[in-house]
Amino acid sequence: MSESQVALLCDNDFRATDNPALSAAVNSGEKFSVVGFETPSLSRASTRRRTVYETARDSFFRALEKNRIETKLMGHSQSLIRELKELGFRKVLVNSSVGTEENATLELVRQNGLQVEVFAAGDLFEESDLPFRVTETPSTFTHFRKLVERSAISVRKGVTDLGEEWVGEDERAARDRFKDYTFDQRHIDHYLETRNGLLSETDSSRLSIDLARGVLSVRWVWHEILRYETEVAENKSTYWLRFELLWREYFRWCARQAGANFFLNVQKSIFFEPSLGKIQKWKEGRTESRFVNACMNELRATGFLSNRGRQNAASYFAKTLKQDWRIGAAYFESELIDYDVSSNWGNWNYLAGTGNDPRDRIFNPEVQAEIYDPSGEYRRKWADSE
Repeated sequence: MSESQVALLCDNDFRATDNPALSAAVNSGEKFSVVGFETPSLSRASTRRRTVYETARDSFFRALEKNRIETKLMGHSQSLIRELKELGFRKVLVNSSVGTEENATLELVRQNGLQVEVFAAGDLFEESDLPFRVTETPSTFTHFRKLVERSAISVRKGVTDLGEEWVGEDERAARDRFKDYTFDQRHIDHYLETRNGLLSETDSSRLSIDLARGVLSVRWVWHEILRYETEVAENKSTYWLRFELLWREYFRWCARQAGANFFLNVQKSIFFEPSLGKIQKWKEGRTESRFVNACMNELRATGFLSNRGRQNAASYFAKTLKQDWRIGAAYFESELIDYDVSSNWGNWNYLAGTGNDPRDRIFNPEVQAEIYDPSGEYRRKWADSE
């Protein structure tokens, strides 16, 4: 039996700062345990993605254990429910998720007699602050952004009532990385000019990795950018990094609006030419496009790919090879160390023309290569080295 009857379920919120469920558990005065569990998505992940995830989780758990919080690891779905009941848990606390599989697991927990309390987390905006209903989420990002900016809704500060003694090594390291990118090296000042770069680690913020692992809160990041703009400098680049966070936010509300349809072809009928051979060559970087090959080789070797690379690889898969975009999205899900359910599937929807905004978007990889890799250095590194 567990020492407590309250379980805080934790699948990727591996931080002390702005972790509403953890703050509520600590402040309740009740004894509780933190339970890490394997989501269906993680069970499909590459070894590299699992390692990145487990490193963050273990760091967080070590910090909890120093504060005398019991931690446990469990499976998913039926396995999770069985273990919770066997250990005598009666109540579950959890931060909200936009993933349908994760929410289906929570519903099973409820159906099996456990009390579930869900805390809003992971978003920039509270649902009650939005200038539209979730069911009326705008069909385009531009419309969403303009509504949000015109209404002047502010991003609330996250919950920060836990002291530094609760902060794990990975969370502290992530903060330091962002401080280096902003206040120390001031790479943020040039983000607008460098964001489409393909080779340097400082071309982009790489925030997506720490946001996906849950070691940083998006609200914390937003307010750190605002602090930078107040204390150091404000320009188009600092705005553009917040602009990218709005894209992330948009896809989260699109996912809530669409539910399971977010992962299906529902907006538009698309003709596919199914070919296992074409799919495999795309995964292995053996297509007719050197630029796409470079992108896929980098993804396979590192688990990371620039936004520009992702757009070209996805467009080529869906539009040129005419393969089912969901297969490509699922492959990205397994490989990306910064996998985020709404951003990944939202972007694939967007590029395949099957989401809220079903306009045809076709990237010509050769033209893109001339624009973003004019020297050919990226292609030489990743396409020719294989």
